[in-house]
Amino acid sequence: MRPWKIPFTRFCVSAVVTALAVSGCAAVGADKSGGAGGVTTLRLASPDFPGSPAGQDVQHFAERVRSLSGGRLRVEVTWEIGKAERSWDQKAAQLVIDGDHDLGFIPAGAWDVLGVTSLQALQAPSWSRVTPPWTPSWPPRLPTT
Repeated sequence: MRPWKIPFTRFCVSAVVTALAVSGCAAVGADKSGGAGGVTTLRLASPDFPGSPAGQDVQHFAERVRSLSGGRLRVEVTWEIGKAERSWDQKAAQLVIDGDHDLGFIPAGAWDVLGVTSLQALQAPSWSRVTPPWTPSWPPRLPTT
């Protein structure tokens, strides 16, 4: 199992619950129990492109929202936000902050630049960027007798 699978699943569940709550508050023509309402479409800003690993996560999220809501809640993705600019993650976040989009697929590390420091605890060093204090030897050398 990939290490990001569980956190992503938690993210999806949280986002779906939030989206369902938002759509329940704004349902036009629905009765008090939420029946017979129309389709609500939420706009999601993503700096990624379809088919990329993160883009596949976005597509999976949108499909699950539609499936779990019985088609009454849909996610319309705006791809490649800020692709020709620096700070593309922050560009996508700003669209959500400004209210132009309802959701955003933004990494936690992108929020620091926008003044949000409460997500810093979610950041961990990437092993690909950490240089070990020792020189690993591969393959391991076995003692000879």
